[in-house]
Amino acid sequence: MPQRSLPPPLGIPGLKDHYLEQFPWLARLPQEVKLLQPWAPYGVSEYRLDGLYPQVKLATGDLMWRQLPEGHERWQLVDGAEVGRAGHRAAQANYLFSVNDGSLSLRKRYFTFLRDVFKEWSFEKIQYFVWATVSCWYTKPTDMPEEFLERLVHLTIYRPPKDGGFAELYRSTCFSDVHLTTESLRGVHPEKVAIKLFLQRLADQLNQGLLEVGLQKLIQETMIRGGTVVLGDIDLIIERVPENDQAKLIIEASATSVEFVTGSQLKNLRWVGINGYLEDVEKVVKLICKFWKTTKEFTPKN
Repeated sequence: MPQRSLPPPLGIPGLKDHYLEQFPWLARLPQEVKLLQPWAPYGVSEYRLDGLYPQVKLATGDLMWRQLPEGHERWQLVDGAEVGRAGHRAAQANYLFSVNDGSLSLRKRYFTFLRDVFKEWSFEKIQYFVWATVSCWYTKPTDMPEEFLERLVHLTIYRPPKDGGFAELYRSTCFSDVHLTTESLRGVHPEKVAIKLFLQRLADQLNQGLLEVGLQKLIQETMIRGGTVVLGDIDLIIERVPENDQAKLIIEASATSVEFVTGSQLKNLRWVGINGYLEDVEKVVKLICKFWKTTKEFTPKN
């Protein structure tokens, strides 16, 4: 009869003692990890855990609308060169746990938005939510078979807000209130569709407030490859595509950016990218239309 694997002792690599004192349920992670994909390969203990790296954050509205990467169902491959581990690659998966009365429970393996998952639960007894990223690292094969290196778990422990806890966060947070990226808006979720329609209305405002009142002519006459128009604290970066008579307009202000692209003949802007809060993007678009009427400082692109 094969010998059964035993969970490792509490001295988990990478786990500081103060985390274990504050969150004693972390000691159960080795037992929980053995249930998760990606499993360690044949011949390696199912309990094997070479490093556990927790961090603690206060839960905000962004948690409600967090989602798995595009096309992520069970696990995905990660190129080590993208995270400072050239020559390695990882099989990686994400999981959501909850902590109820000091007990750690696996809640969900696959979901679109966390908020949609939260509809199924009662929040009253939930002390924490825990986002776990499990990575099995290997050498990247060349002429030789790949070699298993280590199995790591990175945790984010989310504390509830003081006012109303997780339940109030669920009730009060709209998708339009959180930090948006182009990636986060992919798909046909009703909240996403509504925001994309709003961004297209901003594109229509730019058509009327910029392109049709001088910017189109400026691009055609002076910007062979592109340039930057400085309007107050806002940069309007223009990337010209003369081959098909199109241009990309990138609006940047502080930590906010939004991208639009014209159709042929430099007409009919449409939204293509965003990084920031929707409220800030709307303000920037309104300001740039206002500044364009009075101030135009053109800086050629090198």
